[in-house]
Amino acid sequence: ANWLADQLRRAHLLDGVAWSEMAVLVRSAAVSFPVLQRALAVSGVPVAVAVDEVPLAGQPAVRPFLELLRVVADPRRLDPPTVETLLASPLGGADPMALRRLRRGLRRLELAAGGARSSDELLVEALSGEDVLAALDAADAGPLRRVATLLGIARRAVAEGATVESVLWRVWQATGLSRRWVALAERGGPAGAKADRDLDAVVAMCHAAARYSDRLPGAGVGQFADYLAAQQIV
Repeated sequence: ANWLADQLRRAHLLDGVAWSEMAVLVRSAAVSFPVLQRALAVSGVPVAVAVDEVPLAGQPAVRPFLELLRVVADPRRLDPPTVETLLASPLGGADPMALRRLRRGLRRLELAAGGARSSDELLVEALSGEDVLAALDAADAGPLRRVATLLGIARRAVAEGATVESVLWRVWQATGLSRRWVALAERGGPAGAKADRDLDAVVAMCHAAARYSDRLPGAGVGQFADYLAAQQIV
C-alpha cells in the first residue's frame, strides 16, 4: 500500500499526471480499502471511492469512528497505525504536512529530554494520557488534542453505562463535523457530493448502532465495531 501511494505521488508531482487520471483496482474493497486508504491519506493522495461498492464499515466517514470505539474498548489497540488513522481522519483533521510537523515536534522534545523513543511511540503515548501535549506548539498539537478529547468523551460515556448509539452520538456532536459537512453539501460540487455521502454514512452508522443497542442492550462499543466490520454486504 505504501509503495502504491509512493508511485501515485511521484506520477503526480514529477510527471504531472492528474489525480483524476489514476486509479487503484482491488479484488475486494472490503478487505483492501482500509489499508489503502490509510497509506494514501498519509502520503497526501486524494481518494474518491464508489460508495456503493464499500460496506458501511469501510466507508471513509465511518472507519475512524469504529477505530475510536475499538480503542475505547481496548486501549492496547492504540498502536501507531491506528493513531495515524485517527489523526489523518476528519476526527483529527491532520493533513500529511501537519502529521510531519507533529512528528518533528515530538522528536525534538524527546531529544531535548535525552530520550531515544521514536515518534511512533510518542504519538501513542500522547493519546494514552501522558502529558506530552503541553510541551508542543499549540498548532502542531491540535490534531492530537482533538482526538484525545473525543477519546475522553467516549470513555466517560462508556463508564456511565451509555448505549453504543449514545456513545457515538456524543462523539459525533463533539467533532463539530455536522455543520461543516452540511455547509459543504449545500454548496455542491465534488466536495459537496463527498460531504453528502459522508453524512449519509454517519446517519447509517447511527441507525445501525440504534438497532444493535435495541437487540443487545448490554453489548459494548468494541463488540459493535467488530460486528459492523464483519459485514461484507454493501
